[in-house]
Amino acid sequence: MALSRRLRERTHLILALGLVIGVYLLLAYGAYSLFTSQIPSGNDFYSRWRGTRALLLEGKDPYSEEVTLKIQRGMYGRPARGDEDRVAFAYPLYVSLYILPLAFSAGLGYAIVATVILYLGLAQYLRSHGISSLITVR
Repeated sequence: MALSRRLRERTHLILALGLVIGVYLLLAYGAYSLFTSQIPSGNDFYSRWRGTRALLLEGKDPYSEEVTLKIQRGMYGRPARGDEDRVAFAYPLYVSLYILPLAFSAGLGYAIVATVILYLGLAQYLRSHGISSLITVR
């Protein structure tokens, strides 16, 4: 009886995880299709993420030409042409504090998965401490 209950709970957790990841990926694809792919510089998050990684992991100035070139290659696949946005890291340095948790992931996909796992861990922690009113999945 306890084994089947545990198995059922794990199945529900796996299904919930799959649903959350599926919805997130669908929303990410929708945002990409509607905004990023059709609006120049619509993928502005990349320059913040890449600049923060350069600062924290490589010890480089996120405002430097070298980092700007890396951002351009990541976004355009080549250096920006004269008529294109330079997509440089053009933000106050404190913006990196907001990107900090995501900067340590090797790719944005890993950051997404890590966020989902952290959220599910937090949900489990809250449920185990009797704070289940914040959790909608039971």
